[in-house]
Amino acid sequence: MYSYTYSQQSGEMASKALKAIVFMGSTRDGRNADRVAKFMVSKLKEAKYDVELWDPKELNLPMLKQPLNLYPDPSKAPQQIRDLNEKIKAADAFVLLAPEYNRQLPPALTNIIDYFPPISFAWKTSGIVCYSAGRGGMNAAAQARTLMVEMGAPPIPFILHIESVMKEIDESGTCLNEYFSKSAEKMIVQLSWFAGALRNQREKDGAPAWDGTVVAKWVPV
Repeated sequence: MYSYTYSQQSGEMASKALKAIVFMGSTRDGRNADRVAKFMVSKLKEAKYDVELWDPKELNLPMLKQPLNLYPDPSKAPQQIRDLNEKIKAADAFVLLAPEYNRQLPPALTNIIDYFPPISFAWKTSGIVCYSAGRGGMNAAAQARTLMVEMGAPPIPFILHIESVMKEIDESGTCLNEYFSKSAEKMIVQLSWFAGALRNQREKDGAPAWDGTVVAKWVPV
């Protein structure tokens, strides 16, 4: 099991569970997203996360016309969007499941995230899982990293890249390759450390204003 903080000597698990939202990216028929989602949710639960899975097919959000923060009165935004925004604000970490469509992120994934303001994601972290039926995925992962930096939840260093996903993870979400199972655990260790450290800091000192102007004196070196 993996905790969000470790004591330097004992490595004892902290008792407060981290909250993670897992974003699925695909809406295609016969998608591999289901097997990857089951695999990652299972791994996160093993690590004692409080996990919520967001499936664009179930959320069924229309193509974005107005993000929440651009409503003249956000209280007039659709109730579904306001409720989802509160869940983002309550989360400690985000995991993006990113297949690669034409060397890009799938539109269903970006459509969900773009509904919400960066301040809801800010001062947290994220993890990227890319996958492909072949050897692709890293183009989508690179774009996902840029997206989550812009949203205020910079990704951890490690990217979980699953090639030939149909051979490596079955329909039940069982990983058939120990390498990818261990890689997922490595990702979660990093995610937990960053998410826990950031949560500790938010709870200790609060979060700085996201849109505030920062004035710094440049000192040449």
